Amino acid sequence: MPTPKRATPQIAFKPADFIAKNPVFRVDEFQRLHRAAGNEDASAASAIAYHVAQGGLVNLRRGLYAHDKKANPFLVASRLTRDAVIAYDGALAFHGYKYAGPRISFMTKERCTPFDFGGKHLVPVRVPTDLAKLEDWGGFLRWEELSGLPVTITSLERTVVDLLDRIDLAPPVAHLHELANLPRNDFEAMISYAERLGHPVTAARLGVLLEQNVSIPHQTLWRLDRLAPRSPSSWDRTMKGKGVWHSRWKLVVPKTLG
Repeated sequence: MPTPKRATPQIAFKPADFIAKNPVFRVDEFQRLHRAAGNEDASAASAIAYHVAQGGLVNLRRGLYAHDKKANPFLVASRLTRDAVIAYDGALAFHGYKYAGPRISFMTKERCTPFDFGGKHLVPVRVPTDLAKLEDWGGFLRWEELSGLPVTITSLERTVVDLLDRIDLAPPVAHLHELANLPRNDFEAMISYAERLGHPVTAARLGVLLEQNVSIPHQTLWRLDRLAPRSPSSWDRTMKGKGVWHSRWKLVVPKTLG
């Protein structure tokens, strides 16, 4: 006698409840739960259209909805792709540093175009190739809550190293130097992440910023020595010999760091 098939349990799903709890959401999030409750995809579109018509939702861009156009830009950036991680200058701003500009960068492996919202320029940045192969993209991530929703963001220590890796997204050198040497920084975490990233020039930049910090043990900095370039390099490509040669790190650095 064949064993009777068990009915697949359905998930209770009420569109109005979902919308009330999600001030910003992707339509695929809504559709997934709607489908899991045994509903047709067409009715998901109808439900969203109804709430838009009632004024309870606005369509920010294709596939992205919010209660209104006053949504938190960080929350919007975190929903522009399914895998978005607030990073670089975006993470710097999220952590509360005043010298972060109007851009909010976020890491993603998905295709996405920049989006202007709430006076901010939301910009996708591809995950570094070597880190994209890792499940946690190199780690040192944090999970914060905004308006009741989870947002993934790089830790301050990782953010500093990422900014040294992408100077084009970073504040001026003086601010980077200050950031790298904040007393509350976990210097071990910064160097461990630099090792995971494995970019020689980035490791050398970090070494230049940290080497005068007396609170960091010499043996800890030696780990960056092993990562540093083996041939002469520049802090960035625009210097064209205008900087100061730093022999330990084989790096031409800005005169303010010389």
